Order: sequence, then C-alpha cells, then structure tokens
Amino acid sequence: MTSYKNLILKKEDRVATIILNRPEKLNALNAELTEEIIRAVSEVGQDDEVRAVIITGAGRAFCSGADISSPDFKAMSPAVSLKLMEKASQVVMGIRNMPKPVIAAVNGFAVGGGCNLALAGDIVVASEEAKFSQPYVFRGLHPDFGAIYFLPRLVGFAKASELLLTGRVIEANEADRIGLVSRVVPADQLESVTRELATTLAKFSPLVVGMMKASLQQALATDLPTALDCEAKAQSILFMTEDFKEATAAFMEKREPIFKGK
Repeated sequence: MTSYKNLILKKEDRVATIILNRPEKLNALNAELTEEIIRAVSEVGQDDEVRAVIITGAGRAFCSGADISSPDFKAMSPAVSLKLMEKASQVVMGIRNMPKPVIAAVNGFAVGGGCNLALAGDIVVASEEAKFSQPYVFRGLHPDFGAIYFLPRLVGFAKASELLLTGRVIEANEADRIGLVSRVVPADQLESVTRELATTLAKFSPLVVGMMKASLQQALATDLPTALDCEAKAQSILFMTEDFKEATAAFMEKREPIFKGK
C-alpha cells in the first residue's frame, strides 16, 4: 500500500477509509493533499479487495477548501491556476468514475472545494455538527470541484443560486432538508453509522453496485427512453452473472448470498 503524508488510508473488511489529515489547517487543500487524494482514490479503485470507500476528515473539519496560505496561491498565474483546476477535476472524476460506492462522512466544516468534494460521493452522511458553505463570492473566485454541476441537481436551480451567490453557511439539518446530504446523525455516531453502511454496501455484488452507480450518473444527463435502454442493457448483462445465480440460490435457500463479483 502506498504511503501518504497528508492523508491516512485504511483498509479493513473490504472497506477503505480515506482520512484527510491536515487538522491544523482544517484539512485545507494544497497541491500535495490534492495529489494524494488522486492517488488514494486510484489505489482503492483498482484494489479488488475493496468494495466500498469512506472519505472523511481528521479533527473538527471535513475539508475547509483551498489552502490560500500555500505557495501555489502566493505564486498564482494562469498556468498554475489551470493546473490546480485540472487536479480538482481529477479528484472529482476519480470518485465519480470509481465503480465502487463512495460515502462522504462529513464530520465538521465542509467549505468550498471541500463541500463539493463531499458532494462528489454517492452518499453523504453528515454529523449534526457539520456546516456547509460555498464562500467563493467572498474570495473573488469562481466555484470549482464540480459545484455548478452538483448543486443544481441536488437542491434545484433556485437554491443552488442562493447558496453560491450569497456564500452563506448552512447547518446540517438544513442541508438534510434541502437534499444536500443523504442523512444527518449525532456526531458521536458518525463513524459507526458510516462504517456500518459501508460494510453493508461491501456485501453486495460489485458488478451490480458498479453498474447501478454508472447508470444513475448517466441518467442525470439523459431522457427516459435512453435511461430505460440503459437499464435493459445492464439487466441483460447481470442476468448472465454468477452473482445473479448466487442471489437466486440464496433466496430459495433462505440464506445470505456470498457475492464474488463474477
């Protein structure tokens, strides 16, 4: 397993946990941490022993967005800016294209790119102490890390416009109410709840989970006939798998199925 300086990567019982580990900076994103996230996402994505992934932060923040005190910001130029945005895109697309469920466990502040890093996940579980904001207007910057893609699709155009144009902070309960997160849990239960959820997802057929994740994302940008065609093609493939046969046998025998991803 690759070693990391700015994050912690754990693998246990088919679940990988990526912990952003710059607590003294509220896990702010500098070039090094961003690059390590790309590497960690790639590593767990290619590891056949991993079937579910959790992303969270150390300390009192999930991720506070860009580290404006880093050398990259002090030496900003169009070329540096473009490189940073390319890396941001790699993070987001790495998470979205991974054929494994990704759970964002938001333990505290999720700000700017940090908020959108969480939204790139398939499921977002927030601590009741979590706070979300898109403060780009205060920084003189444009939204990044997929903000203009994720927000309108999750909360609608009007609410997305409000959050981006005002940059206001919202509490976990409001985030839950408007559909920004999947659920809110007590702070002292965040780790156990997300771990239990990831363990449950890891028991399912990785073929089914991967296809379902891809189909859901495709459906965001397509019409009903295309979505139905996508479902039909996926179903025709899965009907031929050993995992489907195992699921059928387990149902008839009244036992839990054991999926092998074949």
